[in-house]
Amino acid sequence: MHFERPENERTTTSSTKPSRNQSWLTRSTILIALLALCGVILSVVYAVQNTKPASALAVDSPALVPAVDIIEDKSGLMSSDEFPTRWPDLLGVSGEEAKAIIIKENPTLSTVVIIPEGSMVTMDYRTDRVRIFVKEDGTVATIPMIG
Repeated sequence: MHFERPENERTTTSSTKPSRNQSWLTRSTILIALLALCGVILSVVYAVQNTKPASALAVDSPALVPAVDIIEDKSGLMSSDEFPTRWPDLLGVSGEEAKAIIIKENPTLSTVVIIPEGSMVTMDYRTDRVRIFVKEDGTVATIPMIG
């Protein structure tokens, strides 16, 4: 069985010129592609302009002051003064109790905070701060240390 389209639905293949709708669609697609390309180029230029070489970064930049630069002896005391910088014996203790002990043992600290384990925190290193990460039950989850 063979079906034919009605005369008004037949398409002619003799003309290769695109219709107005096809022409508009092609132009808009090209325009969108060019705009996307311009956006990518601008992003790259912005990234390159705002990238500083390592020598241009400030010396006190947090990225250049990792915790391993601090020299500690085996007792957990800094070599320059006699206050502890780590409290491994506070693991499992309640957060409030740990905070009181840390403040008592190192009165030079200006900030001692209790934070739920897994919370987002800044990556800056501060010698006057201790973060106490606690589990859901309120006990210390990781070793509290200066930073």
